[in-house]
Amino acid sequence: MPLAQVQKKSFGGLAKWPLGQKGKWQVKIYIAGPYTLGGQARNVRAQIDVANRLAEMGQEPFAPLLNHFWGIVYPHDKEFWMKMDLKWVGVCDGLIRLPGESEGADREVAEARRLGIPVIEFKHISPPGSVLLRMINKIQRVCEEKLTKEVKADDRQS
Repeated sequence: MPLAQVQKKSFGGLAKWPLGQKGKWQVKIYIAGPYTLGGQARNVRAQIDVANRLAEMGQEPFAPLLNHFWGIVYPHDKEFWMKMDLKWVGVCDGLIRLPGESEGADREVAEARRLGIPVIEFKHISPPGSVLLRMINKIQRVCEEKLTKEVKADDRQS
């Protein structure tokens, strides 16, 4: 089913995933990566760099390591943050796994896979733009397929 037809039919004419640049789905992308190992400041910066590049490409990134600053003001234990992060994983359309050892990021990846959310694992902390674009396209295709299935199921029930 063509993208425009899916958008028009779905949700009273409002697509579940808003259209971004060039008529492509604008997707929510969770960025998972190490926090404590390798230096907190370096890891937070790496996540912000990827988030900024995704936002500049018209996407909606979620960078959980921004909670670093919240934790400075209001410290909480690791499970407080993990519980919240795993809930955010569930509302994203895709997940990027930055390189580096991390039990927490591994849990986030496992949750995404359990929920059928596409996971892209990067080998480099700052992937080239072409890699980001391929990753976005893959997530957009998955979103379009999900929405098409939902619309077809609605049509069968009507």
